[in-house]
Amino acid sequence: AWYAVVVRFRFRFALHDLVFLVFLAVGFISTVFVNGNGAGLFVYQTRSIGIYYILYFIIRNFGYGQRELIRMTRALQLASVPLFLLAMAEKLFSKTFLFDTDFASGLDKVNFGRLYSMFYNPNTYGLFLVFVILLSLVIWYLADEKTPLWLYCTLAVSLYMTMSRSSMMILAAVLLFLFVLVWRGKKITVQ
Repeated sequence: AWYAVVVRFRFRFALHDLVFLVFLAVGFISTVFVNGNGAGLFVYQTRSIGIYYILYFIIRNFGYGQRELIRMTRALQLASVPLFLLAMAEKLFSKTFLFDTDFASGLDKVNFGRLYSMFYNPNTYGLFLVFVILLSLVIWYLADEKTPLWLYCTLAVSLYMTMSRSSMMILAAVLLFLFVLVWRGKKITVQ
């Protein structure tokens, strides 16, 4: 809301912003009209990816530079460590320690084994992990700012234990896209 006021509601859209909006529209039609579910389910399912896209949109349009990107990535990396520790405590204590027992008792057998961490949603946690992994790779590519191998390992283990297929597919698709860009000699830049 603050960003919208600052730019006087004059947003700069790119083609991929419109593609994302079409993706959300198709998802809404599928959820509400084809499957007969309420709009609340659509909002619940798309809130995590929507929040990350809004964050990306604001950062892109404010034109933050490389230094700010590195700082933001380091802050997210730092935040991922206690989230990993909380997720491991959740796993080791079978959701009986530092976890809402009422919420845990409502989970089925398959979902009970997934990591939720403080997000209370394995897909949201998985998307956060994908976001941190990709930002870590971007700052390595752009500024030769390396991320310790142990942090990549904790992020990968956490992502695997969320069992979030959508997050893993997003990670694979974006890594493939970045690989093709780099292989074809395209330079990824931050303004």
